[in-house]
Amino acid sequence: MQNGEIALYDLEGLSQHEIRLVMGYITNLYHQACSKRTNQQSNHYLIVDEAHEVQLPVMHQQIIPKDRARGLVLILMTQFMDQLKKELKAAITEISGNIIAFRSGKETAREVEAITGFKVEDIRKLSDLHCGVYTDDEDGDPVRFFVRTEPPYILDHQGQPTYYGDDKPKRDREKEKAFAEALEELGYPSMARDCKTAEEAEQEIQAYLEGLWETRKLADTEPQELNEKSTNGKPKVKL
Repeated sequence: MQNGEIALYDLEGLSQHEIRLVMGYITNLYHQACSKRTNQQSNHYLIVDEAHEVQLPVMHQQIIPKDRARGLVLILMTQFMDQLKKELKAAITEISGNIIAFRSGKETAREVEAITGFKVEDIRKLSDLHCGVYTDDEDGDPVRFFVRTEPPYILDHQGQPTYYGDDKPKRDREKEKAFAEALEELGYPSMARDCKTAEEAEQEIQAYLEGLWETRKLADTEPQELNEKSTNGKPKVKL
């Protein structure tokens, strides 16, 4: 957080319970770390995708109302705004007040309309790369407007943007080619330099687990051994 580093957490394949467990631990670590920041003027962004699946008390109790003053900014992304809990939704609308709405389904569009004043049909008809923004102006008054963002930049091996237009087959071809070139020129060399093989990772995990098991066995046997040595009335430990 202090160094401006980017951390990505891929939770694909975990159960709902496991996702909440992992994200609860990570989110609380961010909350604790932000209170110790020395450079609170530089924002650090905690972005949570599929936020309706990760609704944690620390979000509406600590991060949104308090930690934003220390530079920890929580950004929640979801297609199902109607599934957000009342406490979290209240923190978003009453404290944060910044909502960016892309094209969505009817129920979510209704939620957006109720909070922002955007019309349901306007939200449902938004084109690609377009969104509605609801925020406060410099006087603290709510404002609404639509914006168009630039397309995601994908550069080829010569540093030139690939095609992004209505011809989807051409767009996909150039994208796949650029990704393949990047993997060949950057990805594989970086992985060979910095990453471990699956076998090496498995060995490290196994060694760690075996170490935990040995420590636990030692902790379980020590009290028994101490008791046996003390039965002669001469304890080995002086109090």
